[in-house]
Amino acid sequence: MQRAYTARGLRFLPKLAFYITAGVITAAISYQAMATDVFTDPVGFITLTVQGSNGLSTAGAKSFQGLGMTQLPTNRGTIASVATNGITDTSATWANNDYTNGLFFIEITSGGNAGLIDDVTAASGDTKTVYTASNDSGQIAAGQTYKIYPHWTLGTVFGPNGEAGLKKGSSSTADQILVFNPLAQTFTTYFFSSGGASGTGWRSSGTIDRQNTKLFLDQVL
Repeated sequence: MQRAYTARGLRFLPKLAFYITAGVITAAISYQAMATDVFTDPVGFITLTVQGSNGLSTAGAKSFQGLGMTQLPTNRGTIASVATNGITDTSATWANNDYTNGLFFIEITSGGNAGLIDDVTAASGDTKTVYTASNDSGQIAAGQTYKIYPHWTLGTVFGPNGEAGLKKGSSSTADQILVFNPLAQTFTTYFFSSGGASGTGWRSSGTIDRQNTKLFLDQVL
């Protein structure tokens, strides 16, 4: 035999319970009216795991990796004016000698072209202006916000002294990092040299220090 049940509405609640329920509903509505969205930068780290050959004398194993997070921004603010290859923020705190090594980039974070990025080539503390590799004046405007980040490099990702745990050695014995160059459609090979004719440090060929080689967020390693 089946039994039918009916739901009890508010009219069946005791008067005191009804008042309490109504108060909770009113409080919830008021809370929603006052609530605002707050956005903060994500903070944390990711681990890139590479395949090993388990000590076998084979050609080795390959892993395809990408960098999914930026480094912490060094500056952020609101654009006051834009000129050819120049972005001015009158509240900026950078100095004249900042950003001259080409290892920083700017991201536009608001407006119609939010997400636009460009390399920063220099900065002026006197005029509060950073200079970009390209002329972005037609795509950005005063009032938009920005952030400036350091580029990832071989040294910051894998350690300036190879601290990440990759095998050191010569060009034929060390673990290799292959970085894809989309313009040339080829891979450039890097490794950590432990000495010898190449010296000690990050190398591609010869004795040139490659630890400041930039690794872009959309590159394949």
